[in-house]
Amino acid sequence: MDFSRSITENMSRKERYTLYFEALRETMRRHDWDSLYSSGTNWCRFLPKNDVVHLAVPIYSYTARFPRGDAEVAAMLVIRDNHELFNYLAGLKSEVESNFGVTLDWSQRLNRAPETDRKRQTFASHPGSIESPERELKEIGEWHIETLIKLNEVFAPRIKSYIVETA
Repeated sequence: MDFSRSITENMSRKERYTLYFEALRETMRRHDWDSLYSSGTNWCRFLPKNDVVHLAVPIYSYTARFPRGDAEVAAMLVIRDNHELFNYLAGLKSEVESNFGVTLDWSQRLNRAPETDRKRQTFASHPGSIESPERELKEIGEWHIETLIKLNEVFAPRIKSYIVETA
């Protein structure tokens, strides 16, 4: 992962986030992320306010972010408004985690309007901070990429299977 310019100690958090997620998005393109979705509905956007790269298909999305800012980074599968799909995947937890190679966090978190939307997230986390030196941020970026690809490899076939079974 290469940054468009060097990250310095005196950069603001916003500048660091901007450089990091621009580099992450570009690296994901080089990993041919777009071809991982066959539906053609994939998209990638940089949301500077939320410090996130978000890749979505109609019923789920993958997200790379610094959820707690100073302690860890995360790569996650986010399912919205589909309790049955989340329960189906959670029922495969031991199989999924075995294929993934690590224990995942299976969370249900409310967003701002709990009556209309409940996020169900499955994620892997890794120590790291946006304040890390450039070398460490490159390593964190590679972890983000590898983990997002692995999330897709492990979850996409199971989600497609669920869709076929419930259609």
